[in-house]
Amino acid sequence: MKASASMPRRCRMGGDCTPMAPRLAALLQARSEASLTQEEVAVRMGTTKSAVSRLEASLRSPTHSPSFATLRKYAHACGKQLVITMV
Repeated sequence: MKASASMPRRCRMGGDCTPMAPRLAALLQARSEASLTQEEVAVRMGTTKSAVSRLEASLRSPTHSPSFATLRKYAHACGKQLVITMV
């Protein structure tokens, strides 16, 4: 994730910016490990690059919450499986 001056300092320094930060990191890691661009993930999900970009951005915001179905599609597009646990 590219740091920008508008991000809080702890985010730029690699800290946990939001409650969803670890999930965002997991999504981005899955895409990176699969060596996929947002556009390639979009094609596999049957959506647009801008929708994938919005999905990734939504996890930085505490007010937006993607559906399990969308997260499942993203994971599948990256060759992963979505697993939800309660602790």
